[in-house]
Amino acid sequence: MKQATSSISIGLEWLNNEHLVDLDFTDDIALIDMTQTRMQEITHRVEKTASHVGLYINVAKTKVTPVSNEYNTSGDILVEGNPIEYVEEFCYL
Repeated sequence: MKQATSSISIGLEWLNNEHLVDLDFTDDIALIDMTQTRMQEITHRVEKTASHVGLYINVAKTKVTPVSNEYNTSGDILVEGNPIEYVEEFCYL
């Protein structure tokens, strides 16, 4: 994650001009941003960086949950050209 998200200002602005980009849960990651465009950029960077070590994003198990009414869901976030499903709620086990 550090390699994928360093050197650009993405995520939520946090303390001391730092940015919160992801939350880690055991073997899952929640990516965070305020705009769809930057969310696509983060997703692409993670996808590209992970592929260098043989990891990939499973589109079937990946979801996008907008947490603001201002988030535009008219376009898709893509992984390997496949759209990630938008959901209103997501229950993490």
